[in-house]
Amino acid sequence: MNRHLLTSLGLLALFSSRLVAAVDSVVVFNELHYHPLDGAAGGEWIELHNQMAIDIDLSGWHLEDGVNFTFPEGTIIAGGGHLVVAADPAGLQAATGLTGVLGPFTGQLANGGE
Repeated sequence: MNRHLLTSLGLLALFSSRLVAAVDSVVVFNELHYHPLDGAAGGEWIELHNQMAIDIDLSGWHLEDGVNFTFPEGTIIAGGGHLVVAADPAGLQAATGLTGVLGPFTGQLANGGE
């Protein structure tokens, strides 16, 4: 193989791995509801925020430790958008009118911190 092609492929691989790392850091935890007033774990939820102007595919991403949830295939968080994952998505949607809530997640958010 030609030395210039190998160098180009090496730079592409390096650039690609850095791009993936950068994209992974653009979705942040925006808000957590970890201690519902009634004390029920079903009232817990996590809101994610995409800080970029481009859509991010969360397929296969997962939350783990305190709560566990794997984002289903085709889960997209719009550029600048928010996405909520709840212990009881139907209950949260009924109580707030919010739509598109994912879940349920298993486990529980610790009231003293994670």
